[in-house]
Amino acid sequence: MRYRTALGAIGALPVVALIAACGGAPAAPASVQSSATGAPSTATASPSAAPQPPVVLIAQQASGTQTVLQAKDPSGSPLWSVPYPSPGPYMVAAGPRLFEVDSKAKTVSVFDRSGRSIGNGSGAGEVFSSTSAEWAWSTVDGTNPSPAANGSPVTVTGSFWVAGVGEAPHRVYQWTENDTANSLDQAYDRLVEWSDQGLVSSQPPPWSGCASGHQSGSFVVNPKTGARTDLDAISVVDVHDGLIVSAPKAADTAQSIVLSGRTSFTWADTAAPSLQPKGAYISPDGSRVAVAMLNAGCNEQPEAQTAIISVADHSVQYLSGAFAEGWLDDGNLVAQVAFDSSLPNPELDVVALDGTRHLVGSGRLVGVIRSS
Repeated sequence: MRYRTALGAIGALPVVALIAACGGAPAAPASVQSSATGAPSTATASPSAAPQPPVVLIAQQASGTQTVLQAKDPSGSPLWSVPYPSPGPYMVAAGPRLFEVDSKAKTVSVFDRSGRSIGNGSGAGEVFSSTSAEWAWSTVDGTNPSPAANGSPVTVTGSFWVAGVGEAPHRVYQWTENDTANSLDQAYDRLVEWSDQGLVSSQPPPWSGCASGHQSGSFVVNPKTGARTDLDAISVVDVHDGLIVSAPKAADTAQSIVLSGRTSFTWADTAAPSLQPKGAYISPDGSRVAVAMLNAGCNEQPEAQTAIISVADHSVQYLSGAFAEGWLDDGNLVAQVAFDSSLPNPELDVVALDGTRHLVGSGRLVGVIRSS
């Protein structure tokens, strides 16, 4: 899912401490040999380049209002960093790119794994493609009737829009919701993720703290054709590789996580009922789901745990003292391991599935840039 951090503009500031090697060496050109008789030349293909290692992006409060975006390799070694004034635009990592969204100006800037500019474009930028320099957002276009008497039926209409670097904003889908006029949480089809299945729209999960809204259902929209596929889930958290992860809205099942799509399984943590799910993430290879849990009681010593659900056999293992914030790769998570709210820069570790861990940095995880 998405990671948003209030940061300042990257485009106007130089990248410092840039390590050129972080981008990886380009593949060598194919060698060409010609015969003396003028026969057609033959080309010897070069071996394919090895996948580039992930880049971990961490927002660290430096001093006063200063925030620094740090790029680290998986071992925690610095690659590059950029100073930011705060507050400002927020950042999201998707695939091999970093997206910077200026909600006020309604612009999006895109950068590669080395912090170099790829380009920019227009739009609100709510969800981001992992395969292209594109983004999407949802708008409310109007209500009917308008104005409407308080408590009377009203129809809300809106659209999903897509834009990109060198790609003008264009509408790809129109939605309609029926609601009650002046309701506290008006119906609104929200975009929650740009997955490998398309644009995912759903109500927010119980732990988000956002208004629940009255969205009638969850669905996926093809960003090219506008075709809609409904999802048999209430509050979708993540969609990847044919797997759907959702969280029930009912209060008595708020601690459950539901897997659907290519498997069917409902998980509830009965061993530690004081811990509640606060996030769920499908691994890049689609084999596991990490559920980050934290105790929510008042005046309690902070306690965290991450449950790892195997999609194949539904077995579950637990990582104590680790609050997962996303996957580094198929076998490692990036997790917060310090839970003192007075700390401006909590410790972030790379945590393996066997529980071993090492420090990668301190601050708030913005996201992970993976190989293209």
